[in-house]
Amino acid sequence: MAVPAGGVLGSLTAVSAASSTDAWAVGATDPGPNGFGQHPLAFHWNGAGWVQVPVPVIDSRYWPGIAASETISAVSDLSPTDAWAAGNEEVEQSGMQHPIVWHWNGHVWAPVSTRGFTGLWTSVMAIVAQSPRDVWVGGFIPVGCELAFHWNGRRWANVNVDPTAPRPLPCDGDSIVALSAAGPRDLLAVGGSVWGTWALRWNGTTWGQTPVPTLPNARPFQVQLWGVDAVNSHDAWSVGGGSECGTFVGCTYPPPIVEHWDGHQWTPVATDGLGPSILHSVSMAFATDGWAVGTAYPTHALSAPLIVHWRRGRWSLVDVGASALHDTLAAVADVSPRLAWAVGYQSPIPRQPFRDQRTLILEWDGRSWHSSG
Repeated sequence: MAVPAGGVLGSLTAVSAASSTDAWAVGATDPGPNGFGQHPLAFHWNGAGWVQVPVPVIDSRYWPGIAASETISAVSDLSPTDAWAAGNEEVEQSGMQHPIVWHWNGHVWAPVSTRGFTGLWTSVMAIVAQSPRDVWVGGFIPVGCELAFHWNGRRWANVNVDPTAPRPLPCDGDSIVALSAAGPRDLLAVGGSVWGTWALRWNGTTWGQTPVPTLPNARPFQVQLWGVDAVNSHDAWSVGGGSECGTFVGCTYPPPIVEHWDGHQWTPVATDGLGPSILHSVSMAFATDGWAVGTAYPTHALSAPLIVHWRRGRWSLVDVGASALHDTLAAVADVSPRLAWAVGYQSPIPRQPFRDQRTLILEWDGRSWHSSG
């Protein structure tokens, strides 16, 4: 069905576009009164509008007959007949979860076996596909080990992301939350831990850590990188942010983190004019034009959507209008300087997760951002 102007009950967490007539926005339905009972959501852009497409709820082989929520965390769109999505199944009030992967064949979304993934506590947050036989999924287990899995067209393999450390322990709180590919032998992964930001690079054989320096204003906040996108092997961007929360005073936020990768090292980039905020996602269709989206926190009790534009060698804040207060933008995808989408959710109550949220899709037409239908 077509997406109604006000959205549907639920939230969108990711968007990926293969062309101006082929894009996917994914997330989950609004949960029930107990906070569970979510189901996967997917909307397809066909060049004329967004259409909701069914995603099958998996009949769990781990917890048959037990109430569970199923959500989609990430999506990677290759073509009208080849797209991938990854998410998680979580058992009600237990915290136990297991990853789910779906594949779009041009007609239906179908589950892909996740045999080969690690344990019942695995959570996946990122996916990037370069072909039907080359798909990466990233995530973590709750005790704090980052995880990466590779699909070769037949099966998944658990790939060690830190060859210098024994697995499964010790762990240091790391998690992979975003992936991007500059080529078959060149992938970037970003995330964070209790120790701060970090990034990994795949060279075709092994994963290795790449140091991520931050600007002084990011300290002493607990910060991490939330999004990454590569233009090519020598030009990539990553964004993120952090906070410091107290029991009685709420949370304090520094300006967002923006990092640039030149093929050898990450360099922090100043974000002049951006106040307390977090950037969740970045998309760079071209080296000279790209977008990052997130959430701004003008006060302890107020949040608002944040959109910044990379153009003419600098990041600039874009006005999204006062009517967008309390909306949250989780992801962005651009296909040209005149076409991009940002997705998230509308919330009638500020900072109240899972309370009557409605899906939100914004479109950039080369001049302004507006609701996309």
